[in-house]
Amino acid sequence: MKLPSMTKCRIDSDKHRSTSVWLPLLFGLTIFVGAALLFFVQPLVARLVLPKFGGAPSVWNTCMLFFQLALLAGYSYAHFSVARFGVRRQALGHLVLLLCPLAMLPIAAGAGHAPPRVAEPILPLLGMLAMMAGVPFFVVSTTAPLMQRWFAETGHGMARDPYFLYAASNVGSMLGLVAYPLLVEPFFTLAIQGRLWSGGYLLLLLLVTCCAWATVGRQGARRVFIDRKVTASTSGFPGTSSPRWRARGRWLLLAAIPSSLLLGVTAHLTSDVAPIPLLWVLPLAIYLLSYIVAFSRLPASFHRRMCQALPLGTLLLAFPLLRNNDMAPWWMLPHLVVFFVAAVACHGELAASRPSAERLTEFFLWTSAGGALGGAFNALVAPLIFTTFLEYPLALFLACCCIPRWSRHGTTSTRQGWEWTWPIVVGLLTAVLWKYNAGTGTTWAMAFPLLACAPVLGRPFAFAASLAAALLVGGHFADERTFVVHRERNFYGALKIWVSDDGKAMQLGHGRVLHGMQHHSENRLLRRIPLSYYYPTGPIGQVFRDFLDRGLTPRTAVVGLGVGTLAAYSRSGQELTFFELNPAVEKIARDTRYFTYLCDCKARLRVVLGDARLSLALEPERAFEIIVADAFSGDAVPVHLLTREAVEMYREKLAPRGVIAFHITNQYVELAPVLANVAAALGLAVIRNDEYSHPIFDNDVRQGKVASHWVLMAHSRDDFGALAGGPGWEELVGTAGSAWTDDFSNVFGAVRWTSPADRAAHD
Repeated sequence: MKLPSMTKCRIDSDKHRSTSVWLPLLFGLTIFVGAALLFFVQPLVARLVLPKFGGAPSVWNTCMLFFQLALLAGYSYAHFSVARFGVRRQALGHLVLLLCPLAMLPIAAGAGHAPPRVAEPILPLLGMLAMMAGVPFFVVSTTAPLMQRWFAETGHGMARDPYFLYAASNVGSMLGLVAYPLLVEPFFTLAIQGRLWSGGYLLLLLLVTCCAWATVGRQGARRVFIDRKVTASTSGFPGTSSPRWRARGRWLLLAAIPSSLLLGVTAHLTSDVAPIPLLWVLPLAIYLLSYIVAFSRLPASFHRRMCQALPLGTLLLAFPLLRNNDMAPWWMLPHLVVFFVAAVACHGELAASRPSAERLTEFFLWTSAGGALGGAFNALVAPLIFTTFLEYPLALFLACCCIPRWSRHGTTSTRQGWEWTWPIVVGLLTAVLWKYNAGTGTTWAMAFPLLACAPVLGRPFAFAASLAAALLVGGHFADERTFVVHRERNFYGALKIWVSDDGKAMQLGHGRVLHGMQHHSENRLLRRIPLSYYYPTGPIGQVFRDFLDRGLTPRTAVVGLGVGTLAAYSRSGQELTFFELNPAVEKIARDTRYFTYLCDCKARLRVVLGDARLSLALEPERAFEIIVADAFSGDAVPVHLLTREAVEMYREKLAPRGVIAFHITNQYVELAPVLANVAAALGLAVIRNDEYSHPIFDNDVRQGKVASHWVLMAHSRDDFGALAGGPGWEELVGTAGSAWTDDFSNVFGAVRWTSPADRAAHD
């Protein structure tokens, strides 16, 4: 009896549907290795370009944008090559493509990679990244979608739903992300790291070759597709037809929102809540974990609970969002929890709408495009249109809009009757409470409008609009109550100018970090008093007074402008040069409505814009008696300004009997031992003054002094003058073999897990 052709195809395909474990393990291991290599190479390449382009946030943002665009290119290749040539021919051709990066390994920043001197080197940086790692990153980025698509052709019993392999990609990504700062950077130089990555790439090449052999060598894959059409009603997928543009747009949006939220919550935490170095690892790890959870085989009830928890979590988080500058560092935990819930909710919706295996590469193409779109919005668009990190709450609101309604009950007329007018009610209530509330009751003025959003918790659009109205209106009045007079944001960060509570001082800040203050008075002599970290009785004030007592007229270079406070120590006939990366900082420092240190400067003054290390290298040798390294990115000192190569360059620019002063005030990183090791490697004398280790006078605090931590280096101990052995100053002893270089640093090892206040209380 002759079997019908469809039945015969089903029987033939069943012969090739293996239930063996080795095949999914092979493909899973390949995806795992490829993902780990991707998240290994990202910090590696960023570290390579830092000494050449500087340590500004723009460098990191541009690197992230490059990697997202390269990932989009890799996913585009995976989709269109399979669609054009089919899996078998594409697999054979891909093996040839895998050989191309071998000519570019190991990854390194050669001498030819020299950046041009431009104010914002975005395009040159993208070009350097493309030359250094563009081809290897592009090739490795194709691994996850291609291996899943190839596995769908193997005829294995699990091939009908290859999305489970996506978990291997995210686990590998998380391992590569966490392993770099913990296991790689502290123990290996950049050169060795490049060779390690090359070895990992060779392993990936071998694994992909095995996967190609397993895909091409197995027969009956096309019959599996025929069989799948027969059983499409039980496959759990929408089907094999092409998805509509509405579905593609939804994929794009659901991928873009968590990507934007990732960068938004990272910027918010590192700027406004707890400026701890390497904090960016936590949000990125949570982002990857949300993908693992969303594409796992958890019950649908878990995703439903995450969707229901999202508006509740966002509502609870709205209070600290409105008062971020008054919140303690432990508030970063609720931010991370809500971010996880939002990412799982969006990625869960994304996983639920995934198409059948034939459309797998197209699905990942749209999701990668969404990720790049979210990253580009935060890195390029948001700094141009927002004066604060408004993209963070905006992404939260959009996430709330994308989840399903709690209940489908209710007519359209009912929704139009009160749902869409509720945000207006909440906005008006917020304005009234803030306008007519006494200054001591701002907590109630914020709490009541937020509670008013509760009736529309289960209605995504109405809830998001109501919460946005409460935050926007409340934020406007909060700025008035806290005497904020100016906000500005560009590619380098968000700046804020506000008047102190007593109305006596104007202050400049980046997030919660104070970057300078000045007496707000018509008294010219009072305005010339340097405040905050630069107070006359503080360490840097003692340095300038010692030079004055010795009858020296120092030529001074200052890395980092701030509000120009150190110009208050200038005298007629002296030369003072500030090196500043952010042009917005110079504009603010020269605006006499806010600060007048530069205007009142008596020395010959220069402000050089651009990365300080690159600009200072162009100055003549022995040009300065005092070099002050006072550059901060938020609350962190850029690493490339503290390495042996950087200090060696400072020494070349230092005149005989001169000193180099490092401002290292930081709550979470101990940099004094780092500088002591660098000084030991270069044979320099080094002392420090840490005002956190001994109390400062209350009267000084009332007058505007802020405790600070400084380290001094000089050619010999005699160059310190009266400071050597003076009150508050102590000698540092370092180990030359542990010095940070452009090729090796261990930032994680310098992190301290208690604040200065906690350590002082313990002592």
